[in-house]
Amino acid sequence: MAMQTPAPVEYSRATSVDDAIAQLEALGGNARILAGGHSLIPMMKLRLANPGHLIDINPIEGELNYIRQEGNEIRIGAMTRHRDLLASDLTPWLQRRLRHFFERRMRAQRRRMFIHHVTGWPRAGLLQAAFPDARFINVIRDGRAVASSWLQMPWWSGFEGPSNWSLGPLPAAYASEWERSGRSFVVLAGLGWMLLMDAFDAARMAIPPRQWLDVRYEDVLAEPRKQFAVMLEFLDLEWTPRFEAGFKRHTFSASRAAAFRRDLDQANLALLERSLAGRLLAYDYPLTPQGGPR
Repeated sequence: MAMQTPAPVEYSRATSVDDAIAQLEALGGNARILAGGHSLIPMMKLRLANPGHLIDINPIEGELNYIRQEGNEIRIGAMTRHRDLLASDLTPWLQRRLRHFFERRMRAQRRRMFIHHVTGWPRAGLLQAAFPDARFINVIRDGRAVASSWLQMPWWSGFEGPSNWSLGPLPAAYASEWERSGRSFVVLAGLGWMLLMDAFDAARMAIPPRQWLDVRYEDVLAEPRKQFAVMLEFLDLEWTPRFEAGFKRHTFSASRAAAFRRDLDQANLALLERSLAGRLLAYDYPLTPQGGPR
C-alpha cells in the first residue's frame, strides 16, 4: 500500500530572494522550494519525492508576484498567482499583438465583429484597454449551482485548500468565513464563486455602462428568445433568418438550474446559503425557506 505520510523533513522560511538562493546553494540537491505545494506535497505523501529540507518562499511573495514587460518579453514572477487581468497588465507590446491578431482575422474573414466566450476571471479591464469599443455580456449563474458543480468536477483543486487552488489566496474576511464553517469544502466552493463575482463587480465599475450587460443564466433558460433578443440588441446585431435557424436547433432546459437542491444535503445547503446570502439576494436569487424548498 502506498505511504500517505511524508518522510521527516527540515523546514525554513526565506526572508528574501537572495536568502532563498543562499539556502539552496548551502543545502545543495537536498532542498526543494515550497510555494503552493500543489505538486510537491502529494509526491511527498507517496514517498515519490523525499527532500531533506523545504524552503518556504511564501513570505517573499511581494518580491516574486509580478507581471511586467522587459524588452520583447513578458516576465511573470514565480509567486504570481491566478487573478484577473486588468488594464494595468496591458503593455504596449501586448496591445499591438492583440490588435494585430484580431484585425488580421477580421480582414481575412470579412467580419466587423467577433464574439468570444470567456470563462473564469473577467479579463474585461485588459480587453477594454486593448479594444476601447468592446462590449461585455456577463452571464451570472446562481452561486449554489456553481459551487455544487465545482464539487463534482475532477479538475477542482479546492479539496487541497485555498493555498493550492487556482484562484489565489482568500481575502481575510473570506478566510474567516471558511474557518467559521469548519473548513467546509462546500462553503469554500461558494467562496470561490464570490471571488469571481467580486472581480466581475470591479470590472463592471471600470467599463462604461453602455458597454456592459448582465444576464442571468437561469433567465436565459426560462425565456431564451426574450433574453437572446436583449443580447443581440445590446450588440447591435439583428435576429436574422440564419440566426433563427440556429436558435431553433437548440433546446433550452431549466431542469439543471436547481439541481444543487438534489445534489447537496440540507445541512450543507444551509451552510452555503449563510455564506452567500448577501450576494445571492443582490442577484435576485431567493434563499431556501425554513423547513426546506416548497
